[in-house]
Amino acid sequence: RNCTQCALGVSYQPIPSSSTCIPVTTVCGPGQQVLAPPTLTSERLCQNCAIGSSFSINGGPCTGVRPPCGAGTEQTTAPTSSSDRQCTPCVLGQTYRPPFGMQCIP
Repeated sequence: RNCTQCALGVSYQPIPSSSTCIPVTTVCGPGQQVLAPPTLTSERLCQNCAIGSSFSINGGPCTGVRPPCGAGTEQTTAPTSSSDRQCTPCVLGQTYRPPFGMQCIP
């Protein structure tokens, strides 16, 4: 039997002395980061980012979310595992003052 060398990052084979390679198909998506890259004997492993404290776009490393919105702005989008917190300036005559919540107030 002929053994075939798998291509690192492209294919792998977890069973010793097997003659076929398995394609690497796992792709870490939004809200995930690579926990372990593919090897000659294993598939890529992904890990979910912590919701509300970190996020990842397109499988890149999990990144910490920006701090809570500051004075004069309100949170318009809460952080998720795939997007950062979004803050928007308050309309004229309103402000954001802790501890009143995440919205602008008169």
